[in-house]
Amino acid sequence: MRRKPRSTEASFAVLHTHCAALDVHKDSIMACALTPGEGGEPRSEVRQSGATTGELEALGRWLLERGVAHGKRQRAGAGGRGDKVDGIRHQAVAGDA
Repeated sequence: MRRKPRSTEASFAVLHTHCAALDVHKDSIMACALTPGEGGEPRSEVRQSGATTGELEALGRWLLERGVAHGKRQRAGAGGRGDKVDGIRHQAVAGDA
């Protein structure tokens, strides 16, 4: 008897329609904003930022302009979890130091 092929498409519950992933380093931050695109399909935009106060404020404005209020970060180094930076609530992801 032949088995039915398994679907490779995953199904996820949408918790936040506007969110971001942040890769935080000592001197730079990479941000990927995920927002609804045409037809409800996810749209991603990537931006690199420096780590000065002005650059972080500009990155925060860029994210807020896209409606992003939640994000996940992967950081290099130690620090607190569940921080709030420039109005964006973000949580550390598994594997943080």
